[in-house]
Amino acid sequence: MGEKLSILLIEDDVHDVEAVERALKTVQPSLFELRHVTKFRDAIRAIQSESFHVVILDLGLPDSVGLNGVERLMALIPTVPVIVLTGVNDEETSLKGIELGAQEFLDKNSVTPKELIRTIRHATKRKQFSIQQSSLSEGRGEKQVESSGDGSAAERLTAIMKDTSELMTAHTTALLSTELTEQQRSIVSEIKETSQKSFDAAKNAAPEEAPEEAPEESRSGENGNDTSAKTTNDQPPPAVGRIVDT
Repeated sequence: MGEKLSILLIEDDVHDVEAVERALKTVQPSLFELRHVTKFRDAIRAIQSESFHVVILDLGLPDSVGLNGVERLMALIPTVPVIVLTGVNDEETSLKGIELGAQEFLDKNSVTPKELIRTIRHATKRKQFSIQQSSLSEGRGEKQVESSGDGSAAERLTAIMKDTSELMTAHTTALLSTELTEQQRSIVSEIKETSQKSFDAAKNAAPEEAPEEAPEESRSGENGNDTSAKTTNDQPPPAVGRIVDT
């Protein structure tokens, strides 16, 4: 790995800072570069002047308490994964933080160096994959807009739903192969199942196209009003337009 993984640690407890430093030194310390600040306002300054691969956030800072810090980080650096360190094992807060965009919640009282390193690596990989898939999704959307004039409305709708379903299936399948909490795995599985059901429902509900009407000249010939195509030897005139089985 050529480039070091740059980590911003936002933590005001000296003992927790030392624990993170020890954890990073446990496994190939040359792979990580740690930048530490004790206040959220200092973190903002660091983010504005430096680039980071991952942010580790404490929820109990002097100038930022609770999930407000997660929201502000996601607004500032939506492409950088955020890992939360907390001393309170609150499942509801963890779930809400993940919904806001945090990659993972770790309990300070029980997390091991090995778990911390694994979480950092998986969080960065998941975020990279998410960004790549978002770019792919945007590209598909543009392609669909360009080709929206081709085919019937029902065909276009089914094609869009099919592409969306395939994309969501790829996203969720990849996420399920990574390290996830039980709640995260349940949410991703539900999204995958719902996506497939939505596609099936749209496909079954797509209206059938009405048969095309025969061209005007064909209908006039059928009514006996057009004799110009009749041959001199009373043979039937050549077929005009579509042949409709009766």
